[in-house]
Order: sequence, then structure tokens, then C-alpha cells
Amino acid sequence: MRPFFSIIIPSYNRASFLGNTLNSVLLQEFEDWECLVVDDGSTDNTEEVVKAFKDRRIRYFYKENEERSIARNFGISKALGKYICFLDSDDLYYKNHLQVLYENIEKERFPAGLFTTGMNVKKDGVLNARPVYDPSKYDHPLTFIWEKFLLPTSVCIHSSILEQHKFPRDYKVWEDTHLFLRVAADFPFYQIDEVTTQWNVHKKGSVSRAFDEVNSAHVIQYLECIKDLFQNYKELISPYLDSADMKAYQLKKWRMFTEITYYQSRMKDFMQLYLYGLKNLDIKEVQSLCAPLILRKIRKKIISYSPVR
Repeated sequence: MRPFFSIIIPSYNRASFLGNTLNSVLLQEFEDWECLVVDDGSTDNTEEVVKAFKDRRIRYFYKENEERSIARNFGISKALGKYICFLDSDDLYYKNHLQVLYENIEKERFPAGLFTTGMNVKKDGVLNARPVYDPSKYDHPLTFIWEKFLLPTSVCIHSSILEQHKFPRDYKVWEDTHLFLRVAADFPFYQIDEVTTQWNVHKKGSVSRAFDEVNSAHVIQYLECIKDLFQNYKELISPYLDSADMKAYQLKKWRMFTEITYYQSRMKDFMQLYLYGLKNLDIKEVQSLCAPLILRKIRKKIISYSPVR
């Protein structure tokens, strides 16, 4: 019999976290679900961890490593559920998550749409609630997603939508926002304020690594993914966002990561981002940020090589 929910968990070398994540699924009050763990080429004991759970609703799939977009799309292709939920392999569902989703989906008469619940962020042992969509502050859910973004762990989408809209396979960063913006532009959006999920922020998480180990290729792909949305889905997005929004957003992210590479003394990455900015972004903005930093670095070099008087 077809389950009501399919839960897709992409995982790559997260065996140490995955047991707690799967336990949070098993503890769900609403029991009509299947859970698909897509092992994206792990080299740890991910398979052993998953197969230790004897519940038939948990399904394990191994594939070669191709990153999260392709892993999630693979899970979608195997899913049987009417509604598809996502769960990152180091995050948690609270026990009422699926029950709350079901009650709200039922109340809305089972629409083809995107549902999202409230989420706690756990960082350094402290829990804080993430912002939720407030129609009094945003003219459309899409502008909320654009500004605050959604985490996959809080999102549930009707399976028919995911036959039309997939995660962009060429990108491994910002790929979830790329999809959620398209869906919010094309289908109804339902915000559930109740907090039912938890995002665990830690040093091994992808967001933390992005800041601690900034890589220019990673940042450039981030910026290219943003551009791809506006180039290939312009008609869908244009009623809510335009090219000026894209440029401002790209520049904001570029500035943030470029400054990080400089202060972490990652000069090769800094120069690559500088050259990317000159070619693709606002030249005046790029020069105003980078020129003083480059000059400062040159002065330090000159001083360090000056003969002792």
C-alpha cells in the first residue's frame, strides 16, 4: 500500500550522526511513512548503521558519490509516498512532525503544494527558533525564501510537483533554495508555525565547513547556481524577483566569502574570487572591497622584505 509520506535522507560519511536521525523518524506519532536513506558513496559504516534498523519502512540505497542534488533526485525517483519530506542526515524530526504535517495537509484538503514547519537551530548546545513566513512582513512566500531560505528538513512537497521540479543536478550549493523558489513561484505555499524539526549546527556540517574552509570553486558554484535560476527560470521568477535582485544577492554573498578568504590568508582563493567578481559582478563594488585589501597585503610584503636599518 502506498505510504502517505516518503522521507528522503541523503547521506555521505555521516554514520556517526545517522543513528540519531533515524531514531527520530522511528519515534514519529504518525506511522504511515517510508524512509529512504540514499548512501551517496560513503566510505564509512553508513550501510551497517542503516541495516541495524529492522523496520521494513526504512529502505537503503547505495550509489556512487554525486552530491546532494543528485542523491535527493534519486530518492525522489524511488519514493512511493503521496507527499515527500526531506531530512538531512545530521538533523532531527520531533515526534509530532509528521502528525502536524498530516493534520495541516488534511485541513487544506490535500493540495499539491509546499508545506514547511517551524524549526529549531541547535548550536553550541543552545536552541533558537528560525524565522517563519509572516505575510504581514513579506509580499509573497518566495521573497521570504529568498531572504531567509528554507532548510530541507522542514519541507514537505506533494510528489506530483517533484515530477516537474527537481533539484538542479549541476550544483551542490544553494541547490535546495533553487528548487524551493521555483516551487513557491509555481504552487501554493503553506507555513506551519509549530516547531517540529531541529537543525544541528556543528563543525562537520556543510554550513560550518563553508565558513571555516572557504574554497573559491565552492563560492563560484554558489554564485553560478543563483544566476542559473534567473537565466533558465526567468518567466517563473520574474513576477517576484528581477536581475537587480540577483546581482545584489550575488554581490552580498561574494563580498562575505571574499573577505573571509582574505582574513584566513587564503590568497589563491581570494584572487580567484576577485577575478570572478571583476568579470561577472559590479566592478566598482569589487574594486572598493578588494583594492584596499590587495594594497595592504603588498605593503606588508614590502615591509617584511625591507633591509634592517
